[in-house]
Amino acid sequence: MERVRKIGKQMVAFFLIVVLGIAGLGVAEVEAAANKALRVSYSFNGQNYEKDGDSCGYNNNYGIYVHGTSKKTAVRSLKMSVDIYIPKTALKKNGAVIDVTPYLDFMDSKENYVGDVVGKITLSAINENGKVKLYAWDETLQKNVKASAYGTCKAGMGAYKSYYVIKVKKVPFSTQMFLENGESVQVGAKDKYAFNMGVSITGENNKGSGKLYIDNMKITSGSKTVVNQEFSKKPKYYGAFNKEKELSKSKIKIEKF
Repeated sequence: MERVRKIGKQMVAFFLIVVLGIAGLGVAEVEAAANKALRVSYSFNGQNYEKDGDSCGYNNNYGIYVHGTSKKTAVRSLKMSVDIYIPKTALKKNGAVIDVTPYLDFMDSKENYVGDVVGKITLSAINENGKVKLYAWDETLQKNVKASAYGTCKAGMGAYKSYYVIKVKKVPFSTQMFLENGESVQVGAKDKYAFNMGVSITGENNKGSGKLYIDNMKITSGSKTVVNQEFSKKPKYYGAFNKEKELSKSKIKIEKF
């Protein structure tokens, strides 16, 4: 099955909503770090991008953001890794899809929003006749690429046997930064910003609700680890958006998992 994802315009619109909302804020067994993770409650309505367009993203996209660093950092070479635990029920139906795209919000030293960049790769876990497969779409090249180069999707074991675990591996970011006014500029090799880490998760051809978990959010630059958030310690701030609104505290929290 050829999986084609085109996220550019719809994702840019979504990210602007997210940053405007937070700009005022100062098969091996897989285990969650320190037995804690960021839990997000979701509800999907069964739509998909091909049929329903932007309406699917509006209703079924969750943008989860976590404070990264307040220190201005060279951002051109940053890459993200993150573990996402998806209930198996969310991928039970044939044709069900979970799309995952990393992103970064850039801030100045006073944590005022500057712009955002989208991950170059969207990973899509798809139920194909009862078997879940992982696909990767390169937004820059506008084509499918080898998924194993950027992630895996395996059934959890032991305490996590009710989940599929999508492990995103060192996904690079676009060099095109989108500004609050909708315009874009190129990120220079020497540009430095503070930043928030983010991951955009969308359910397609899914109808139902549940809880997903985020763990081991890591930003690297070459061999250097810039941020490693395992949620054993509470980050400075975190949150999530859906339908242009921030989720209530009861729907996103750090808990033992």
